Amino acid sequence: MAELLGISRSAAYALFHREDFPTLKIGRRLLVTHDALMQWLKEDAAKKSA
Repeated sequence: MAELLGISRSAAYALFHREDFPTLKIGRRLLVTHDALMQWLKEDAAKKSA
C-alpha cells in the first residue's frame, strides 16, 4: 500500500491506525481492500476540497 500511495511504510502504518481508515483486522494482521482504499481516498479528497 505504501508503494501504491508513494508514502513511507511508517506513514502507511499511521494511516492504518486512523479511525476513519477502512481496515479489516484478521488475527494480528491489518488489511485493506483495494476498493475500500480507493473509496477512502475519494472521500478524503472531497473533505479536503470542501
